[in-house]
Amino acid sequence: MTNNAGGYSLGSFNTAITGANAANINLQGLEEVPSIHSINFDHFLVRHTAHYFDFGDIKTDNTQWETSWGASSNANVSTQFAAVLDDLATNQDWLAAGVQKPNIGVPAGGSAQIAGRNSPVANQIIVGQFFPHNNPGAGYYPHSGSTMLAIKKLL
Repeated sequence: MTNNAGGYSLGSFNTAITGANAANINLQGLEEVPSIHSINFDHFLVRHTAHYFDFGDIKTDNTQWETSWGASSNANVSTQFAAVLDDLATNQDWLAAGVQKPNIGVPAGGSAQIAGRNSPVANQIIVGQFFPHNNPGAGYYPHSGSTMLAIKKLL
């Protein structure tokens, strides 16, 4: 399955995915372990970047990556995401459906959380969650729903 979210296909992350999947197999000692089936990259952009934020989907908590990234948010989020997959592989840690992995360092500074969910394909997961943590000084911004509604009114 290919996800062309934000101009990035699943193939854009092949090196990181291959390393992370191999680490998962080594960790589990089995061939039948979850591997990445697809990535919900659009969600990462419309929920967690100022440039692509969907004001029709304001939540109670709206954590954003660095606002100055603007139109380069695709590339910057991609870099952070690949780094987190590499970190999981290096540390022989891996995703499982429904398990959140918080506090993984990212190149932009601070940390992020990643999580997978079940895929329609056996032993496969969809990476459905990837967002920055609130790290003072790292350029990430947690906005309440009321703050996002106020911003929406200004736009």
